Amino acid sequence: MSEKIAEISLNFINTVYSTDSQGRIVKQINWKSDGDLAVYGEGHGTLTIIENMNEANATGGPCSWTGEAFLPDGTRGLGTANGSWEKSGEHIWSVNWEGEDSIVGKIRFQGQIELSTKTLSGAVYSRDN
Repeated sequence: MSEKIAEISLNFINTVYSTDSQGRIVKQINWKSDGDLAVYGEGHGTLTIIENMNEANATGGPCSWTGEAFLPDGTRGLGTANGSWEKSGEHIWSVNWEGEDSIVGKIRFQGQIELSTKTLSGAVYSRDN
């Protein structure tokens, strides 16, 4: 059984582009909250997507998330997850991942990126396995 832990909305900061040892494009898309998020406080994170240059118009693929939370009590939380992205509209992408953080434990995220608003928004759920 999973329980919704938090609704989140993060704002785009920047994207860092590089290549890996196989010549693939590595995109590290950085995000942060404007204020405190329920459970997490202020949130920062990086969504990493690795793509083949010859598949620039791919409609989906794997992704990973690495994040940090700054709680109002002065403590921090860290988390990582792996999942996927999928094109769901014109410059709109659905993102889903599962992982673990040091605040909630095992988590699942379901959300969406919108280029027009430069936001990553969605919900974090706890998960049993």
